[in-house]
Amino acid sequence: MEQQFSEEQLKSLAAQLRCPQGEMGIETGLNMNTGNQAMIAETLNLLNLQADAKVLELGPGNAQHLEALLQQYTISSYHGLEISPTMCEQATAQNRHITHTGIRFSCYDGLRLPFENGSFDALFTINTIYF
Repeated sequence: MEQQFSEEQLKSLAAQLRCPQGEMGIETGLNMNTGNQAMIAETLNLLNLQADAKVLELGPGNAQHLEALLQQYTISSYHGLEISPTMCEQATAQNRHITHTGIRFSCYDGLRLPFENGSFDALFTINTIYF
């Protein structure tokens, strides 16, 4: 039997997908990782990063894929920019065990990148542009 959602439920889900917040946001972030696993792996493969690249990711969510990136490439730095404070906190907490000194997560407004031109060698984003 097909499940029907109310307009309010659909709006709430859309808001969580755009900018996950609170406990539901944490769960949404985990679900996005599961649902986007193949897309994330393919994106990492396509990056074709040079050694010691400086990498910027827009909208990393909880960044569960960061270890895969670090296993695949030798990078000098990674900065994850997120519009969701919940996801920024989750990314920091879930990747606390990584000893790489060039890992950073921070929040931004989703419009203006807080970096000078030429600060990064590569930029990637997955499932964020339409937001």
